[in-house]
Amino acid sequence: MNQMFPISSLPHTIQNNHIPTEPAVIKNFTVLLPVELLGEIFVHCLDFRSDILPIPRKHEAPMLLCRVCARWRHIAMSMPILWATFSAYSPFGVESPHYISLIKFWVEQSRPHPLSFELRAPGSSRMHTFQRSFHLFLSEINRWYDATIELTRISCEQFLTMPLEGDSCLEALTICNMVCTDAQLRRIPTALRQFSQLRRLKITRPLLAPLYDIPWFQLTDINLNTPLAIDECVDILSKCSRIVNCTLTRIRGPSKTIGTHITTLSTLVRLNLCSTCDVGEILSHLTCPALLHLNICYDGWGGTRDPRTFNEFLVRSSSVLETFHFSDEYIMECDLIQYISSPSLRSLKYLSVLGLGASVETLNLFKCDKSGDAMILMPSLESLKLDIEGVPDGLVADIVISRLNPRGSLNAPHRGSQTTLQKVEVCFRCRDPRTLREDEKRLGELKNQGLHVVVHLEAEY
Repeated sequence: MNQMFPISSLPHTIQNNHIPTEPAVIKNFTVLLPVELLGEIFVHCLDFRSDILPIPRKHEAPMLLCRVCARWRHIAMSMPILWATFSAYSPFGVESPHYISLIKFWVEQSRPHPLSFELRAPGSSRMHTFQRSFHLFLSEINRWYDATIELTRISCEQFLTMPLEGDSCLEALTICNMVCTDAQLRRIPTALRQFSQLRRLKITRPLLAPLYDIPWFQLTDINLNTPLAIDECVDILSKCSRIVNCTLTRIRGPSKTIGTHITTLSTLVRLNLCSTCDVGEILSHLTCPALLHLNICYDGWGGTRDPRTFNEFLVRSSSVLETFHFSDEYIMECDLIQYISSPSLRSLKYLSVLGLGASVETLNLFKCDKSGDAMILMPSLESLKLDIEGVPDGLVADIVISRLNPRGSLNAPHRGSQTTLQKVEVCFRCRDPRTLREDEKRLGELKNQGLHVVVHLEAEY
């Protein structure tokens, strides 16, 4: 085959009842491929890395494969891996008996391969279908590998009381909604302990104490979109000895006094914190020597910021940061300057700043002098993203050009920098976009030269 296409691009003219048993004339060289190679092509075309899981329908792979010819149908039906990843939530209002039979068929065809699936609760009119589907999946709980589930009062009780027979292979669990009683919510952390292979946990709804019953010590990825006090965050992270990726998105002020202990997270690579208060109180209790990606987002006005604890954290960790995303619409410019001018950020390759307090003084930090002899802020920067307002027209273009070389060409990097800037994305917030014509024009010229440039204009009233 000279070229591979996704299964969805197969002709839609295939008829349901027209499945030839053996073609009289070879019209496609795919029929000559060995079964093993054709099976690998099937797996490749399904692209299990996609965030959109296939829905059990006749126009979705792998059922579409079964409609091409008898040979393809035989191969697809004998490959459990093709049927082991799918979404059991259909937004198309299918009839319950028909849909349940499809789900059951896919589950049976996937045996004994581990299951990766999504099961969400629909509207009340189809709740019976959801409960039957959930019960079906619970009967296969030992095969769960990557599961995304919603919990109602009935399904939650089934989940909490279902005994495991043998070892579980569940590695990733997302609980995206919980319409449960308080008593059930308190039992969920303990129930998670029965999954000894669980490594990735995502929860998008509030949990009740005791959070310490969650097996934090075995997790490598946590994503908690649930209200947590700063002291709870510090306590959780102190138990995550294997953590690699961490996202905490609804941080609030401390509920009690925090000690002075510092936890070393030697394997943490990515840290995302979204808070209404200063995350420095969390960073002051951490040392992360392997950290490469840091995202700090302040949600709303939360009082003062403390860049000092941020800089102390970076110095203490001695990590070589590659990516830093910083978002704070209410930060004072003097604080913002202290964040982005930290010497520990010289290794950055990707910087994203949403700081409406940024002005000429902040932006000029990124500019290089013509001689190239002065110290350059973030000399290895490859991608720069800015969300700003109220800056003079032409300033951003001046900064970008100065980081390329004195003549603003992409062909030769500035002799004071280690790499050439490759991407610039700017969101200008202004009352009249016509006041930014110079920036638009010059950034457009750089785009024509090959620089990846994205410009957004947002009117402010």
